[in-house]
Amino acid sequence: MSGDASERLEVSEIFESIQGEGPSTGAPSVFVRLAGCNLGCAWCDTRYAWDWDQFDRGEQAQWLPVEAVA
Repeated sequence: MSGDASERLEVSEIFESIQGEGPSTGAPSVFVRLAGCNLGCAWCDTRYAWDWDQFDRGEQAQWLPVEAVA
């Protein structure tokens, strides 16, 4: 990683979908899934975004400028 880390985010994916819960249910949305969660919840369905023992971090995440994510 190069550059100022405070100006970049480690992103696993950015995708469009329909909001599935809460007051905005049904609204078209853009989701940003960040990489590196440290919780390790047993029910997690996105282990590829944090479990670097089972997934290759270099393939599953990339550092992007905050401006590009926004």
